[in-house]
Amino acid sequence: MQDIYGIFSENSGKVREKLENYFIASQNPLYIGVILKPSHGAWIRMSRARSVVLEIDGKPGEYSVPYRIEVGENSIFFLKPKDEA
Repeated sequence: MQDIYGIFSENSGKVREKLENYFIASQNPLYIGVILKPSHGAWIRMSRARSVVLEIDGKPGEYSVPYRIEVGENSIFFLKPKDEA
């Protein structure tokens, strides 16, 4: 993966935010970990979401947000493709 963006619905529109701190937490089943600080705009949107559209290398896909853990000053959101949920 190179570029990854979260696409969030907001006020009858869409907000697209680049997510820079991410990793593959599991290959099978696929889980992507996204590390966010509470001050980041995507943190607020992600913490409210049950699902999110991720655009990975220009290709959008819907992901569920089944897990979140707090680590120090950060939150790690674990995202799983909806078609595997």
